[in-house]
Amino acid sequence: MIEKLESRRLLSSGLTATQSGTTLDVVGGADGSKIVVREDNQNVLVHDNVTGTDQTFAGITAINIVSQAKDDSIFYTGNTIGAQIDAGGGNDTVTIDDTGTGSSYASGGGGDDTLTVIHSHRTTVAGGGGGDSLFLNTASDVTSDSEVWAYGNGGSDTFVISGGTVHTDATKQDSVVEAP
Repeated sequence: MIEKLESRRLLSSGLTATQSGTTLDVVGGADGSKIVVREDNQNVLVHDNVTGTDQTFAGITAINIVSQAKDDSIFYTGNTIGAQIDAGGGNDTVTIDDTGTGSSYASGGGGDDTLTVIHSHRTTVAGGGGGDSLFLNTASDVTSDSEVWAYGNGGSDTFVISGGTVHTDATKQDSVVEAP
């Protein structure tokens, strides 16, 4: 019996992108990664900003992005699939642009993280430990279900809200700013 192995691509910075069936797993390298993932109608481009290398995948219905314990940068945009993002330890930067029906979930993990939601379709972000900055824009010009759920999850966090419907767990140790 012969079984087909999953598609696995190692980009030179240690970033890997693996397709198993219809699931794409993107894992950052150990020295801090700059990951860009763009989804368009179940077709996905993974770009390694450290090396400039691109990889493409088709027929994707689930996306998992995991980085390691260094300071990572993750940018995700998608119009039909939301990503599950775990930035791990370090002072990470995560940017999400859910422009269609996909709903992403991102966790900053430990460290002082910056999580930015450009467009939202029921997007959820969780800062994790540390003093996190969460920039939240529901941008209802793209989708009618434009809500964001934002959780600081410890530390003194800053929530910057740019209109729309935002749900937070902000406490008295946190700052909430309404942007003009």
